[in-house]
Amino acid sequence: MVHLISWKEYQDIVLKLKSGDGNIDLPNPELFDCVICGVSVKYKREHLNKKHQLDEDVYEELIAKKARGEDISEDLPDREVFTCAICERECMDFKRHLSACHKLTEEQYRVEFCKGESPQVKIVKQDVFNEDLNTSRDISSPHFSVGKAAS
Repeated sequence: MVHLISWKEYQDIVLKLKSGDGNIDLPNPELFDCVICGVSVKYKREHLNKKHQLDEDVYEELIAKKARGEDISEDLPDREVFTCAICERECMDFKRHLSACHKLTEEQYRVEFCKGESPQVKIVKQDVFNEDLNTSRDISSPHFSVGKAAS
């Protein structure tokens, strides 16, 4: 299922459009607005896990804390950001980056590009999205600030 419709529903819509029926109702997916980083996404659990390394219960507790006016920035987990020695891209999911972009395993990468050592990594502290400061949403902004480098 893509865009919340099945293949059969998609085919029916295409047939209606070809026949000139312009009155087509597409599902309107409900989006999750992340209070931490300010993005709107379709899949809440996946976003919280991949982007913030949080489960939904912890997220809800953090949001309740923020709603009481408390600072939650120190409660957010630090993230590891890897710098690829091949393309110099910074990645949080380095294993997927290596596989998708370079067709390499982590072990192959370590041997070929890091002399058997671990890849270059830095620790970043997640910032909390501030709606007052971000009146125009810049989706390219990662809302991360660089912290100390990992050894």
